[in-house]
Amino acid sequence: MSISISRLGLIKVVCIACLPLVAGMASAANNSSVKRINVGGSAFTDSSGQKWLADYGSKGGFKVKNRKLQIKKTNLDRVYQSQRRHKQKDKSFDYVIPVPNGNYSVKLHFAEIENKAFGKGKRIFDIYAEGRKELSGIDVFKQSGSARAAMSRSISYVKVNDGKLNLKFKAKKYAGLVSGIEIKSLQGKNLTGKSVSNSSNSNKTINANTSAAKTKSGTGLKITSQPSNALASPGSTVSLDVGASGSGIKYQWFRQGGTLVKGEKSSRLRFASVQKKDAGKYYCVVRNSNKRLRTKLVNVIVSGTNAAQTSKSATLSWAAPTKRTNGKTLKRSEISEFEIFHGRSASNMSMYDAVDGGKLNHLIKGLSPGNHFFAIQTVDNKGARSNKSKTIKVVVK
Repeated sequence: MSISISRLGLIKVVCIACLPLVAGMASAANNSSVKRINVGGSAFTDSSGQKWLADYGSKGGFKVKNRKLQIKKTNLDRVYQSQRRHKQKDKSFDYVIPVPNGNYSVKLHFAEIENKAFGKGKRIFDIYAEGRKELSGIDVFKQSGSARAAMSRSISYVKVNDGKLNLKFKAKKYAGLVSGIEIKSLQGKNLTGKSVSNSSNSNKTINANTSAAKTKSGTGLKITSQPSNALASPGSTVSLDVGASGSGIKYQWFRQGGTLVKGEKSSRLRFASVQKKDAGKYYCVVRNSNKRLRTKLVNVIVSGTNAAQTSKSATLSWAAPTKRTNGKTLKRSEISEFEIFHGRSASNMSMYDAVDGGKLNHLIKGLSPGNHFFAIQTVDNKGARSNKSKTIKVVVK
């Protein structure tokens, strides 16, 4: 599963390995340590509840906006329908965004919506963060695959010492552009006006006291988080997790039909090297001296098995490649993103979503009845891509 990449050697996608979605992960992406800017556009809240601020912080360039455009490869059309770019004679433009001193990651969004730049090599630019070139040779049309198609690139580490994050978009050919900016504090610092650490500590104290009060009063057992469906290739690691609160808790995992999974008496059911024989539906019985509860039934889906079934959602997870096929190390900081491909047949898949290179899983929702096929592709920070991973088939009934 690799392709030849000039100057960069080869990238190998190691595998698709499945882990359940961590409880609270979806909401974590919208906490106060993340700032999102809808470049060239107005403030809005997207379908995932993430708040995007109106355009601000620009130095130079001009806004371009067309709310009627349909953007491919995304459900965030509004981010890509507007952008900022500079006149060809100006060579560059900047963003200077106030943030607390500290360490950050930056995710930048792009789409080629200008007719003049439709075509490979017609617009090429570099991106600098805090005076250092971080991304080179961005060609939005080429790297996104077509006109009006979304793509993103990430800078995994930027250190800010002067209270301002400086970004420069510098043309090599024609003009630079950007459609959206996401800034994440790697230290959990507040970017929206509320104290992250104080709020977090306060919540922990309240939750701990509440939990203690319930235990003392004998309110009993409660399941706090359900296990998630898992999609896996043979030999990868799969875990199913259940969360529960109460005193004297005991766990036991079962396969559908009541077959006991021997030795699995913790909150986690783990397959160190999942095989086709492990595919099936599982649930956990959680109990104490006062109560007995059962989790929902979830699927472990292993590629190559027949008629794998799942509910309308599942967590797709994978392992980050660590080497190029020429033997050289591939650093996590060199991975820009993972592209997820989906289709109703293995021979006709298109890009479903792009996930930041710092993430290794993605929740797939709203699967309609029938066959679904998924694959992963790795993209490095210079735009080089691997071949797609082996395909996983999911049948929804």
